Amino acid sequence: MKISVRYKLFAISFIILGINVVLGLAVYKSDRKLLDSEQWVQHSEQVIIQSSNIRSLAREMQITSRDFLITDDSAFLEPLNHTQKAAFNYIGLLRQLTRDNPAQLKLTDSLDLYMHKLVNYSSKTIELRSKQGLSSVIAYTADKSRRRYTNRINQIANAIQGHEDILFKQRKQMNARNEMAFGRFSLIIFILMAGFTILLVIVAGKYLYQAKEKRKRAAELLIANDELLFQNKEKGDRAAELLIANKELLFQNEEKEKRAEELLVANKELLFQNEEKEKRAKELTIANKELLFQNNEKGKRAEELKLSEIERIEMVDELLQRNKELEQFAYIVSHNLRAPVANILGASNALNDMGLSTEEKIILNKGIHTSVIKIDEIIHDLNHILQVKGKVNETKELVNFSGLVDDIKASITHLTDKDDIEIKYDFPDVNEYFTVKPYLYSIFLNLISNSVKYRRPDSHCVIEIMSHLLKNKIELIFSDNGTGIDLKKKGEQVFGLYKRFHENIEGKGIGLFMVKTQVETLGGKISIKSQENVGTEFKIEFGI
Repeated sequence: MKISVRYKLFAISFIILGINVVLGLAVYKSDRKLLDSEQWVQHSEQVIIQSSNIRSLAREMQITSRDFLITDDSAFLEPLNHTQKAAFNYIGLLRQLTRDNPAQLKLTDSLDLYMHKLVNYSSKTIELRSKQGLSSVIAYTADKSRRRYTNRINQIANAIQGHEDILFKQRKQMNARNEMAFGRFSLIIFILMAGFTILLVIVAGKYLYQAKEKRKRAAELLIANDELLFQNKEKGDRAAELLIANKELLFQNEEKEKRAEELLVANKELLFQNEEKEKRAKELTIANKELLFQNNEKGKRAEELKLSEIERIEMVDELLQRNKELEQFAYIVSHNLRAPVANILGASNALNDMGLSTEEKIILNKGIHTSVIKIDEIIHDLNHILQVKGKVNETKELVNFSGLVDDIKASITHLTDKDDIEIKYDFPDVNEYFTVKPYLYSIFLNLISNSVKYRRPDSHCVIEIMSHLLKNKIELIFSDNGTGIDLKKKGEQVFGLYKRFHENIEGKGIGLFMVKTQVETLGGKISIKSQENVGTEFKIEFGI
């Protein structure tokens, strides 16, 4: 097929235009890369600005809160509230900016945590100043928690800013390199496009010259065509001879068609047999589906029976636990309340004796008063237990184990400062849990206080708290080297109500009962290992 010069020029022009489009697309991508690097530089600048703003707001909160504590002027509260809201807004912006950087996002979450602690601490000091005066505030702020929170906020903000300064310098250098590369690339593209345009002009001129030469060749081809026409006439004669041969082939084809019709009849017979087979196959498919449906129904019924059995076992276990609790409450009512009530009845009957002296009446009245106080304490304990066993209405939140232990250590310094007591904790696997914080705080406090209370006086007291993250649960371990308990004799009574094992140490015998109740209320379970004069270990498990 002969291709004209015009079409060749059009093809070459289209190719050069396509190359120019590709080069233009490359320029566009290079420009987008440059814009992206500039945006990352601006992103780093925003992170540095926001972290500086948060640090400044924390300092301003400290100054405003201090001014109020000194002056007790409520005019300082509105700027303080405004500063707190602004700080959390900046933290929210910083979290949005660092969502693509896990390390920075983790520091931002820590910054938010300590900012909440600082705000809560300031709110507490303001409340004390308003209600109890400056002296209570001075006593409360003696532990310098405000400075610790502020210093921690400054450290985290500096860490964020330091990390972002490194990224800023790297992105600034990358942006400069991209600008330089873009300039060079643009120059190269311009040179290439100019070169292709010049090449197009040269090729067009060359093909115009060749077109003139081709016209000369066309005249020569006309003479050659006349020669070919004569040869075609000779070919026509040969075609007549081929027509006779084709008639012979036509006869042979008719014979083949007859054989094909016979084969068609045989194929129809095979088709009928195949249709019968397909009908049988469909019937078998329907029967298989019916069997599969019946098997599925049987499986569903079996699963329902298993679930019903599991629910029945859980109900039986719960009823057995409730029966044990009812037996304990019945024991308290029949035993712990009977003695003081009997004392009150005896003293009341004795007071009716007209021959009593004034001193004897005073003694009897004191006995009645003591018995009434004992009854009130028992009723208060029972009421507290029933409240814990009720529905958990407290709001759940993310509780930090390390912070919880630090708070408890600070609250029992009057016990730990006087003796050789060491509290160690290590939460390498998991340090946070989403639960009801007051209940978890009470559990930690009771177990730590018990270890302090039942320590061995002749040895250094060591309390260790650890956590482990298992497949589908969190495990907390509390261990000490205290006096311990003989579990062979008293193992079943450890978590009982009003059960005491060291009569020489002050206590009511409800601490471990409350710990077990609160652990079960939170959906967990507790177990104990102990040996006399060696130590005790409590293990608490919570589901994830």
